[in-house]
Amino acid sequence: RVDLNSLLRRLAPRLGGHGGGHPQAAGARIPASRLSEFIEELDRAVSAACSGKG
Repeated sequence: RVDLNSLLRRLAPRLGGHGGGHPQAAGARIPASRLSEFIEELDRAVSAACSGKG
């Protein structure tokens, strides 16, 4: 399981936004100019969490 709330609370501020919610349902607001970077970082973070490294 991936705690999306925790993950987005850490990730979004690093990209100039904010995020949060619940462990299984969360959202984030980031600048549109950083969308590609956000997707890449999110993919890495979810992969790490799923493999037990995050």
